[in-house]
Amino acid sequence: MPATTKIGMINMAIAYKNAKTFWFVVARTQTPWTNEGNPPAETIDTTSLSEIAGLQKAQTVSLCYPDPNGSIRFRGQNYTLVSDANAYNYESRFLYLSTLLLFDTFPVVTFRQTGVHVDVVPVAGKETATILLPADVSNYGTLIAYINHPPIYRTAGSKNLLEIVIELVPQVV
Repeated sequence: MPATTKIGMINMAIAYKNAKTFWFVVARTQTPWTNEGNPPAETIDTTSLSEIAGLQKAQTVSLCYPDPNGSIRFRGQNYTLVSDANAYNYESRFLYLSTLLLFDTFPVVTFRQTGVHVDVVPVAGKETATILLPADVSNYGTLIAYINHPPIYRTAGSKNLLEIVIELVPQVV
């Protein structure tokens, strides 16, 4: 049976991290879940999110690895960030992304989905922007990951840390 090697996975994770620009997408701003406290499970067939309030460029993009003593906690697991140079020492094939939404720079909305897109194309004049409203986007690119969650109510004066850990596991088939 064919196998993708650990060092092959790490090599691909480093290459992907360094080749892409990652954008957080805040979505599902209008339509409540049937049960707001228990959103539906995510599906791998999802290709886009709706009711997008805006996008913000990831401020932290790093490889990471599971570590019981790690300072980053995501979905019940702790992680530690690692440099590309040390990724092989920690078998790091996990990508950590985060960004901080501030009330005075990002729309104050209630949202139920957080996604990550790559290959986003801003409209002319917005190529260097780090925050994009829907009117500022020519092409949303590719949704690579997302999370359904209970509503997050943003308010004037609030800040919201968005973060995600994506395990990159290419497989030979």
